[in-house]
Amino acid sequence: MLIASRTETRLPPGPPGPALWQTLQWISRPCPYLDHCHRRFGEIFTLRFSGWGTMVFLSNPEAIREVFAAGPEQLHAGAANEIMRPLLGDHSILMIDGSRHLQRRRLLQPTVHPRSWVSLAAEVQSSAERMASTLPLGRVFSLQSHLEAVSMETILRVVFGPAAREQSGEFAEVLRAVLGPGSAAVAFLKPLQRNLGPLSPGGWFRARVDRLHRLITPHIERSRRDGPDPTTALGALLAARDEAGEPLSEGELLDQVVTLLVTGQDPPATAMAWAFHWLLSTPGVLERLTDEIAPVPADAAEKLLELPYLEAVCREALRIVPVVEAVQRVARVPFALAGFEIPPGVMVAPCAYLVHRRPDLYPDPELFRPERFLERSFSASEFLPFGGGTRKCLGAPLALLEMKVVVATLLRRFELRRHEPEKLQPSRRNVTVAPSDGTRVIAEPRR
Repeated sequence: MLIASRTETRLPPGPPGPALWQTLQWISRPCPYLDHCHRRFGEIFTLRFSGWGTMVFLSNPEAIREVFAAGPEQLHAGAANEIMRPLLGDHSILMIDGSRHLQRRRLLQPTVHPRSWVSLAAEVQSSAERMASTLPLGRVFSLQSHLEAVSMETILRVVFGPAAREQSGEFAEVLRAVLGPGSAAVAFLKPLQRNLGPLSPGGWFRARVDRLHRLITPHIERSRRDGPDPTTALGALLAARDEAGEPLSEGELLDQVVTLLVTGQDPPATAMAWAFHWLLSTPGVLERLTDEIAPVPADAAEKLLELPYLEAVCREALRIVPVVEAVQRVARVPFALAGFEIPPGVMVAPCAYLVHRRPDLYPDPELFRPERFLERSFSASEFLPFGGGTRKCLGAPLALLEMKVVVATLLRRFELRRHEPEKLQPSRRNVTVAPSDGTRVIAEPRR
């Protein structure tokens, strides 16, 4: 517990190295670097990032609760997401703040909450079965790229409708480019974002974003021409009206669709890759989960959503290595926090990775033990894989549904073995942290 009798005007301590060095550590060694800083400086410490700014990391639930409860007059999240602007655009729900963010959040909420979760569960299962039929049996392969294919089909279905599945390969290719490890330097090192021609990092990145826009635009034009489909996120966005009765502008519509695709594809696939890594590295957990899944009829995907141990497994995977290790807010005014006064312009970052590894909350935090989620519940400032407060990820229910259905579907079809799990390192992709080997496995048909 953080206790302070007075507020100090200085920032919390942090490593002394130059900002560029700290940025490179954050890109190349995200989890070890956080562990190092936590051991050295404790529950609150300061890092400086080149071209991004100064960030105060928090791992105390009480301090995090204060951050999540703060209003937009105190803290802004959109301004803290500046590194995502080249990809998501100026109008993205992740880039805006204040009353405009709340208005847009209300408009977007229905777009990622399908009318029938039962139907969506069946469609996710069908996608997982199609993917399963392509797996190379009996030899080592990276599972994450196959999981990305399922996530791509799922989010395209949610955003555009079933017919968009035919383009899943095209969308996956461009998203893999803008969200993969090669784009991390462009995201975090602002000078690299400058478009100095097609051979420059910024020019390369801009060309991929433009290609993504070209893939999206025909869907928007077709939906306008034929009439919006209210069962899709795009249809809901086209029908949405703000408080003045105005529809979304063309630029905003495009940016919100990009945001839905980006957040709906890479993070769920990465979370599933981590889930399989830990499952296949923990035989007792794998056996218990397989036994729980076995009685569920193959044509009742919705029943998987009710399995308590499957839910606990997914939550434990999100706990032990969160896909996004921290979320940020930037102070608009002096912000008193844990005995320090955070000056305007400095970011505060509730750090899910460090909170989830507190032994007082999660005994033996290095162990993959889903039972902890059956034994007690955790508050929003103790378990925060999807962020928190008014900025909590809108797609959290969809991501959990996808995790449950895909994990169960593959475990029913295959006996999976992890290939050299001891060599794994958390690896920076873009803003997400994935298994460094993409979860390399060997699959055999289940007898």
